[in-house]
Amino acid sequence: MKKIIAGLTTALLASGFAVAAGIAPASAQTPSVSGTAACQVDGTYTVTWNYVVSNVPDGVTATASVAASSPAGTVSGGGTTTTGSTFTQSGVPGTAPSASVTISTLWSDGLAESTPASVPLADGCAVVPAPVPAPVAEPVAEPVAPPAPAAPDAAAPVLEAPAVVTPADPADPEAPASSDAPAAPAAPTVVAPADPATDLTTAPVTGPAAETADEASTESDAPRNIEDDGADAGDSAEGGPECISDDDISYVYDRETNSGAVTVGTSAEARGSWSSGELCEPLYITATSWTFMANDDIWPVALDVENPLEVITEAGVYEFGAPVACGKGIIYASHEPIVITEEVLEGVETPQPTWLDKLIPGFEPSYTYNDEYCDVDIDLVAALAIPQFCDPEDPTTPLDGSLVFLLNEKVTYAVDGVDVTEEILAVEPGTYTVTVTANPGYTYLGETEWELVVEAAECDLPVFAVWDANASAVSEQCPPSSTTPTSGYITVVFPEGAEDAVQYFLGDTELTFSRTEVEPGTYTVTAVPRSPEDAILGDASWTLTVGDAECARPLALAATGTDAASGFGLGAGLLLLGGTLTLMRRRRTQQ
Repeated sequence: MKKIIAGLTTALLASGFAVAAGIAPASAQTPSVSGTAACQVDGTYTVTWNYVVSNVPDGVTATASVAASSPAGTVSGGGTTTTGSTFTQSGVPGTAPSASVTISTLWSDGLAESTPASVPLADGCAVVPAPVPAPVAEPVAEPVAPPAPAAPDAAAPVLEAPAVVTPADPADPEAPASSDAPAAPAAPTVVAPADPATDLTTAPVTGPAAETADEASTESDAPRNIEDDGADAGDSAEGGPECISDDDISYVYDRETNSGAVTVGTSAEARGSWSSGELCEPLYITATSWTFMANDDIWPVALDVENPLEVITEAGVYEFGAPVACGKGIIYASHEPIVITEEVLEGVETPQPTWLDKLIPGFEPSYTYNDEYCDVDIDLVAALAIPQFCDPEDPTTPLDGSLVFLLNEKVTYAVDGVDVTEEILAVEPGTYTVTVTANPGYTYLGETEWELVVEAAECDLPVFAVWDANASAVSEQCPPSSTTPTSGYITVVFPEGAEDAVQYFLGDTELTFSRTEVEPGTYTVTAVPRSPEDAILGDASWTLTVGDAECARPLALAATGTDAASGFGLGAGLLLLGGTLTLMRRRRTQQ
C-alpha cells in the first residue's frame, strides 16, 4: 500500500538547485559595455568605454575590472558600483583597425562573468605636427632717381669730390686699403636707414663702392647655422645645405602615453630648392617601455615593449610610441642601428642606447615613468567558493563545486601552491588555501592568504511514493502416512491495489507470483520499485533458506513378521468375505 506521497516536484527541485549553483534566472543583473574612440594630436586613439549594469537587486554590487585589452594600452577606471562606470583606454596606435576590452564583473552575490566589447578604428589617426613659423621676407632696397643737382651758384665755393676708399683686393674686405682721387666727381651716396620698415629706399651705388655692396649682400643672403658662424654639416661647395642635418629635426613627445612624432626637414619648404629632402645621416628611432621589478623602487626595470621604426632617410613625420602600464618609457635615437643589449636596467649606469633628447637637444625629455597603476586596489582582489550542487537534470548526480577569482594583470592567485589561470576553477568538496601575490612592479597591501571551503551536496533520490515489501520462505513438509515430502516455496507480498508498483527478483529471475516453489537451499530475494522516483519502506533485500524434509516409513508388526498395513488389509478382506457369505444365505432362505 502506498504509504507516503511527497510534495516535491521536479520544477521545485530544479529551482532550488539553480539557486544553490549560482545560476541566474533570465531577469538577473546584466552588464553591458560600449566604446567611443577619439583621435589625439599625438596620433593615438583614446577610447572611452561605458560600462553599465542593469536589473541589479537591492543590496547587490558589481566590482568591475579590465581582464584584457587590445591593442595594448593603458586602461583606467572600474571599481565597485550598482549602476556602472567608465573606463578609459589610451595610447591605442593610430594605425590600429579596432580596439577592444574585456570587462570582468564580480557580483557581491557570488556570480562572476566577463563581457567583451570592441569599437572599429577604420579612419586612422595621424600626428598633428607642430606648426612651422612662416619665413620672414627680407626687405629689398629699390633704387630711386637721385635728386636733380642744384643750379650753380657763383658765390658758392666749388667742392672737390671726396676720395673713395676701397680695399686693395675686393675679394678680401680685410686687405689693406688704398685711396686715390677719382678722375671725375662721383654722385653722392644715399645710405638706407637702419630700420627697413621705416624707409626701404636707397640711392643707386656706382663705382667701386657698388662692387663692395654687392659682395656684402651676397654674403648676407647665404643660409647660415644659427649656432655656428662656420659652414653647416650639410653645406655644399657653393655655401648652401643640400641635405637635412640634425638642426632641421624636431619632435613632440607626450609623457602621459610615452608616444610622439619626429618631424624631419621642418624648414625645407621655407628655404626653397637648396634642400634635397634627404637626411645627411640615416636616423634610427626605437620606442621602449620597461616594467618595474621591485615593489618599492623604480629600479630595476625589465624590458616590456620594444617598437623600432623603419630607418628614416628623408623628410617627413614619423610616429613612435610604446605604452607604459607600470614602469618607465624611454625613446632612443641614433644615426647607427639601435641594439638594446640589456633587457634589465639596474640603474642609470646600465649601458643603453642614446636617448632622443640627447641626440636632438633643446626639447622636452624623451623619457617618462608611470606608477599610477602600480598600487593594487584591494577591491580588485577577490576569490570565493561555490558549493557542490545537484544536477537539475539528474538530481542524483552532484556537480563539482568551484572557486571563482577576479583575475587582473596586477596580481597572481595560487590554490594550494598552484597558480590560477582561469576565472572559474572546478574543484571537489574540501578546504583550499588561496594566496595572492603582487606581480613585478605592483604593490598589494591587503590580505595575502585565506581559506575557502567548498561544501558537499547531498543529492538523494527524489521520493514520490514509499511501498511496503516483504519476502519469506517455507521449507519442505512430511505429510501423515507418506514418505514423500511436500515442496518448499518462497512467498512475496505485492502492494494491495498496486501490485505492479514493486518488482521482486530471485537472483536475476523476476518473481511474478506471490508463491514460488523452489528446491531446498539458500536464496536472495530483492524488492525494487518499478518507478525510479519511488522507494521501498524498510528492507528491500532478504536472504531466505528453504529446508529439506526426510519422511520416515511406517513401523512393522512384530508377531507375524508383516507390517501393520498388511495385517490391517488382510483383516479387512476377511470381514468383507464373511459379510458376502451371510448375504447369500439370506437370499437363498427367502427363495
